[in-house]
Amino acid sequence: MFTTTDSSRVDARFVLLNTLGCFLADRLVEVQARVDRRFLFRGDPVVDESGKVVKWYGTNTDLEDRRRADDALRQSKQILRTRGRQYSRASSNHDC
Repeated sequence: MFTTTDSSRVDARFVLLNTLGCFLADRLVEVQARVDRRFLFRGDPVVDESGKVVKWYGTNTDLEDRRRADDALRQSKQILRTRGRQYSRASSNHDC
């Protein structure tokens, strides 16, 4: 089930199918009751000699674990920057 907040963004990308020849979008999907996960959808057409799309091949990739890892890394970097500034201030206040 797609969330309604993402539907207009993905619908706009469907319009690009005819010009780009492929489909690529990320979207929140409800995988269990009240549990949303972000997925990357990719579709590539198979065309016949006349250029008509005869079938699509696609993949759906769960991006939620990557997003969580990126968030954790961002938080760790912020903590290290803060501690580095605190250490720098503390060491500059001490005379040797």
